[in-house]
Amino acid sequence: MFEDLNGNSSSLTELIMENLYEKSGRTIKHISSKSYGIQFSVRALHVNDNKFYFTLQVNNNSNVSFDIDLINFKIVDKKNLKRTVVQDKLLEPLRVYTPVTLAFHHSDISGVYLLDQFTLLKDQVLEIEILEKNGGRHQKIQLENKDLINARLIGGLTIKTK
Repeated sequence: MFEDLNGNSSSLTELIMENLYEKSGRTIKHISSKSYGIQFSVRALHVNDNKFYFTLQVNNNSNVSFDIDLINFKIVDKKNLKRTVVQDKLLEPLRVYTPVTLAFHHSDISGVYLLDQFTLLKDQVLEIEILEKNGGRHQKIQLENKDLINARLIGGLTIKTK
């Protein structure tokens, strides 16, 4: 048991993340970003014990490898008016299962990210940004509060033990 998991078993959390990674079903189809031959999308969003499980996927359809430097989760304001103070809140993943790092040409990679449960205000969105190392093919997607509220519950998940 670790403090960052608020008393949840780390081995159970790891098993849940492994199961979500291997689960091929795509539950979210409308949240993606595509440019420069790179498609970045949220495949699935699950919730269990006050934790969000984000399954992210990167499809590289270009002839150049996509080397990922950083993945940011941050809460930002929808409309950023000029001369206003920007108050972005950066969220740190508690756990990462097979972190997305390098997508070779014409390949797909994915990973599961665990974050504490949160909700958004009326004028806020969750922005997930993926930055390319030594490049400019950055991708950005936004989730609204309704996407978070409609996250699937992990209830009938069959966990395979070794």
